[in-house]
Amino acid sequence: MGYFYTNFTLATAETNVVTRTLKSLKRSAYITPPINGFTVIYDRVCDEQDVDEIDRLSNRFSKKLACAVFAVMIHDDDILGYWLYERGKLLDGYCSCPDYFDPEADPEADRGGDAKVLCRALGSTGAKSVQRVLDSSKYVLEHERHRDLVKLLNIPQCAITCGFSSIADGQPPAGLKMSHLIKTGR
Repeated sequence: MGYFYTNFTLATAETNVVTRTLKSLKRSAYITPPINGFTVIYDRVCDEQDVDEIDRLSNRFSKKLACAVFAVMIHDDDILGYWLYERGKLLDGYCSCPDYFDPEADPEADRGGDAKVLCRALGSTGAKSVQRVLDSSKYVLEHERHRDLVKLLNIPQCAITCGFSSIADGQPPAGLKMSHLIKTGR
């Protein structure tokens, strides 16, 4: 069995505003301190892999916080999906295995993933390298694709292999201690 996790990387260091927003939305979540201008959120409900809720919450975060939101879901290490929102608009989306849940779907279907849009929204360079990672068929474990994207996009490493459930089980994100995290809700 592979990794199952979901998290949101927000292009903002305004942790207090993020915390107030999560409380106003009555969300149960963990929030990292700002890391290189980003904040990572691990939401309880979204960690259950409800893609409609991940999409809806990404949209709401991006509207309320007026920043780019990069939501990532890893499903059994077989699928990496992401949603990129900015100011309430879906800018980009990606699914590494579009035929996973539908065996009749075309395995060569468009995965999505526009590296230029992704890099621009997250303030990164290296779109060609990011696109190579998105298009690559070499990944057996999708958390490794996520790891490579995180490195190339210069976003916090604590987003890799970590979701609400693992933190709730006492396993803080890489490089952080439980005491570094802010908890909202139950």
